Amino acid sequence: MGIAYFELLKVLRERFGFGELDRTENPEYGDYYTNIAFKMAKEKRKPPVEIAQELSKEMRLDGVEVLPVKGYINFRVEDGKLCEIVNNFAKGIELKKNLGKRVLVEFISANPTGPLNVANARAGAVGDTIVKILKFLGFSAESEYYVNDCGSQIINLALSVLHKIDPEKYPFPEDGYRGEYIEDLAKEFKGEKFEDLEEFGRRIAHRILDWQKDTLKRYGINFERFVLESEIRKSEYPDMVLRALKGGNLLYESDGALYFKSTNFGDDKDRVLIRSNGEPTYFFWDSAYHLYKLLRGYDFIVDIFGPDHHGYVPRIKAMVQALKEYYKLNGEYAVIINGQVNLMEGGERLRMSKREGRIYTLDELLDEVGKDAVRFFMLLRSPSSELNFDISLAKKLNVENPVYYVQYAHARIKSLLDYASSNGISDADIMDFQNEDERRLARAIQFFPYYLLKTLPLTLREEYLFGKGGISSDFLPNLLVDYLMEIAGEYHGFYQRNRIVGDKRQRERLRLSIAVMNILKTSLELLGVSAPERMG
Repeated sequence: MGIAYFELLKVLRERFGFGELDRTENPEYGDYYTNIAFKMAKEKRKPPVEIAQELSKEMRLDGVEVLPVKGYINFRVEDGKLCEIVNNFAKGIELKKNLGKRVLVEFISANPTGPLNVANARAGAVGDTIVKILKFLGFSAESEYYVNDCGSQIINLALSVLHKIDPEKYPFPEDGYRGEYIEDLAKEFKGEKFEDLEEFGRRIAHRILDWQKDTLKRYGINFERFVLESEIRKSEYPDMVLRALKGGNLLYESDGALYFKSTNFGDDKDRVLIRSNGEPTYFFWDSAYHLYKLLRGYDFIVDIFGPDHHGYVPRIKAMVQALKEYYKLNGEYAVIINGQVNLMEGGERLRMSKREGRIYTLDELLDEVGKDAVRFFMLLRSPSSELNFDISLAKKLNVENPVYYVQYAHARIKSLLDYASSNGISDADIMDFQNEDERRLARAIQFFPYYLLKTLPLTLREEYLFGKGGISSDFLPNLLVDYLMEIAGEYHGFYQRNRIVGDKRQRERLRLSIAVMNILKTSLELLGVSAPERMG
């Protein structure tokens, strides 16, 4: 598509083995810059300023001006090249490559002991957007949901429901569950016979899972696969985990318990796999599930964990590495830890507890502010950052609300195009810029691929651009949200300051408008947010 960003990265990689660019905030310094001169300073024993000046004289790229600036090498995309980018994006947006790389992203995986909540909502927005972006770029990406339908939590769920059915016969468990949904389940399962308490709890959990699937559908998420812990337990994978660890001399007994030598792989202490009473730990069953993932031959595997799982990451990474080494597997593995979500209303934080029955469910949030606002707001910050979700702001139907602000830009352009079409006016290639507003908008348009690629870790960007990379956990889908706010703002300003239909430049300005609309529509779809043609 003649995208300057991609072309510049290719030049840097071919010349210096370095493929990273950042955008400049100040247009006076061009559009992009690289710090390659600073990286080369030690080896060349020259100051970065001198190296940058030398390299700038050597580098040539059609349509791009090279500028040395204080030791950096800056690049300004010339007007002709910007016009080419605008014209191409107005025809459609196609960045997909035939990458042939398989990626598995596991997210949400909420315990089936209650409705989905706001923390699950954030994991869903992050995970689903990552999968959508990967697919859009040409990765073979799949989404997966792991269902913990075994263990003490399932027994406690059963006892919580049975207590509602017959409180005299079944005392409320110490770690039981409360809330209206328990009463609903009690009505549904009253009179059902069972022989095994855990199996009865599993039937209840699967009913809750049905509720969760209905909620996910409302939220715009369709998982490729649901994997049940109960099925993993009955599979060959638990024995294969023990075989691998025994074969790698990574097991030992202490006080009757069986330990995994996770410290061999950077963990701060060894981890129990089988308790002294013979009961496997959750970590053991989860290890079997991760082996199931690894053996399916993915190139990249990503787990998205909740904010209370920081301590779990070193041990599961240690296990994955041990299993990969024994079974000679090559899939790269990364973990994203989602930050805490705080629901705010009227300046006050809403407090929640699943076991105490004080739950603000995802369904309630969807009822109150709608899918678009929930998904957009959940992506306003980087995944690892704490996020304050302002319900009052999300309900506003004006430009103070960021999702409304972006959607309004799309609807405004669609209305403009309909009006132009009804008057027999069509767009035409833009060949130059009449004023700075036109150029500013074109400059914003060209940054779409930059921000889209920046949502991925550097190593996956390398995979997309150059066919060689790895994986890390710094997925940043919030950068696409930031970009949408920027380009929507640029367009609103352009629209207010410049006449479009009726101006001598109307056809060229319609072309600019169409490019912006295509970017808005594509990006909103990647976020799982609608791009309305009319706003109420």
